[in-house]
Amino acid sequence: MLPTFNPNVKRYKYRSLTQQTPVGSLRERLLARSRITNLGAVVFVLVLAVSLFYNLRYAFLLSRAARRFATTPTVIADTVSYNRSISKLDHLVVVAGHAIWKGGSVADHSKDSSWVLDTAQEGHGNPSAFYAHITKGAQIALADERSLLVFSGGQTRKPTHLTEAQSYLSLAFASGALPSAPLPFARATTEDYALDSFQNLLFSIARFKERTGRYPRKVTVVGFGVKRARFEKLHARALRWGGEFVYVGVDVAAHVDMEISRAGEASPI
Repeated sequence: MLPTFNPNVKRYKYRSLTQQTPVGSLRERLLARSRITNLGAVVFVLVLAVSLFYNLRYAFLLSRAARRFATTPTVIADTVSYNRSISKLDHLVVVAGHAIWKGGSVADHSKDSSWVLDTAQEGHGNPSAFYAHITKGAQIALADERSLLVFSGGQTRKPTHLTEAQSYLSLAFASGALPSAPLPFARATTEDYALDSFQNLLFSIARFKERTGRYPRKVTVVGFGVKRARFEKLHARALRWGGEFVYVGVDVAAHVDMEISRAGEASPI
């Protein structure tokens, strides 16, 4: 039997498929039910995995770069490891070179033939003064355990590949001015680039810093006495040296040579 029509019953109104659903609040939209296909889920998981992979990779590379940057030295001096005993030194003893010892017999160190000399240096007893500078510098260094002895002088003579500093240090060990057994004297080194007296002082201070990691508190220079004013009034002042400065002069024996040297030092440039 078919149902009869009842006008009091409300009829259901069907909604058209093209009719848009009213948009609710953000909370309602977030809590509303939705359907997702298997393909959508797979795509979502893949995107999440790729994103996670690249983020972890970036974090790893960033941390490795940070560690590398932290261990990379900013200056060359940071690559040097200093011996604890050497790093405590604070007294620089400079022996300025003036010629090159050829080597050979130590007994002939006072002869001109054992040295590479300029013409003006020949026949005036200069080798004896050079050796006196070496022994004096060695004495000062041996007496002060906080000192570093630096023989300073570059390759100033064409006939040889040696430097003044290297030859001075070799003569110091060969003659016994510095002990060489059982091990060579550790607080002695060379500065092999200076070509004049100002560079003798400047480069030796830099060499001290290179070896010890610090600047010296005191500087003692051993050389010809006639050059005292040059070092004290010109070179030390030019460097604005504020520490203790001592000049030890050792001259040649010939009185005439000393007078000529003094006259040369006193003459205006």
